[in-house]
Amino acid sequence: KINAYLKSVPADAFAENNGEWAIYRPDLERVIPIVTEKNDQYKVEIARRFASPAEEKLLKKAEAVYHAPEISSKELFRDWKYIAQDYIELPSGEPHWWNGFNDSNLGTDVVTTAAVLYYYNRSQAFRAANGKVSGNGFKFIRSNFKYDAAIEKKAKYERAGKTFSDVYVADLTLTWGQTCGGLCGSGFTRNKIVVISGAGEILGMFLDAEINNQFWVS
Repeated sequence: KINAYLKSVPADAFAENNGEWAIYRPDLERVIPIVTEKNDQYKVEIARRFASPAEEKLLKKAEAVYHAPEISSKELFRDWKYIAQDYIELPSGEPHWWNGFNDSNLGTDVVTTAAVLYYYNRSQAFRAANGKVSGNGFKFIRSNFKYDAAIEKKAKYERAGKTFSDVYVADLTLTWGQTCGGLCGSGFTRNKIVVISGAGEILGMFLDAEINNQFWVS
């Protein structure tokens, strides 16, 4: 299962691979919608903030940064016992941003374009199918998806003991919550920081926000 999944995401689809992170080229062409849909039980709020077309391009690049395939493959093989379960289906054809299923929905490891579009599309599917999108899965009576992305130029930026000068900092935060009953629900918030030079060079990806190690369940 793992080898089949890895083959579905060709290595040449990644650019600027430094062994720790890589840019997934197809994401540079994908469009994240800017929407606010809060009038029913499947709420969606997506905001992306930038000051110019040049900053928007840098933000899109930050959203396309994933763990390098070498790192992702090690993580997958480390979790082989979980993946071997019959009910686990690995998302084919997109990089490894997820961290497993929870009540038939994926969790998030790294905030990326694919992750944002997954929860946006999941929300639309809930709305269309009255909360039940899997034959053997739960019926979700509510969900809440929020994505907030912003990029800002900074003369100096310090993170994890590193100092950067004259850079752009992209701050990406994704929040997902799902409810299938009075005591049936879960959710999380995940954050990714990407530091980029004015020329578009990725200088660092940081997943060290405290919230990244937390989730809620009822």
